[in-house]
Amino acid sequence: MRPEANDLLNGGFGTMLMEIAPNLNATYSTGSASVVGLLMYCAGIEYERGADVRVKENEAFRAIFRDATPNLTGDLQNRIGSAGHGTDDVLTISALNVTNDGLRELLIELHAHVEEVEDSWARDTEHAILKALNDSGQMRKIELPAL
Repeated sequence: MRPEANDLLNGGFGTMLMEIAPNLNATYSTGSASVVGLLMYCAGIEYERGADVRVKENEAFRAIFRDATPNLTGDLQNRIGSAGHGTDDVLTISALNVTNDGLRELLIELHAHVEEVEDSWARDTEHAILKALNDSGQMRKIELPAL
């Protein structure tokens, strides 16, 4: 048997919320146990999908960079072009977070740049950036269970 972290955390969530919290006398303790259970639930979801979400985000950002690079110049073109051809070689959450943070900083810089450019490629790039950020939010959304 190989217990997966998300199963363990979700089991702990159920125990905290359904067995422990209702049997605590103090309101504060009941609320604290419920919050801890909810955090366990969220951690279980993040364990299950965390790497997948970050890899997909990183690739979406890199695709935007590859498409935008021919229309850029100078240092911005070099940095965006280089980032567009990167890869996620290490798939730990901490390594993916470092990469994701760097790509997001460049995405913000690119977004600020294209907002100042009056050209159709800039509008297309801006649309792609907003879509990627919306998709990112949707992938990271946590649906809470009905209790």
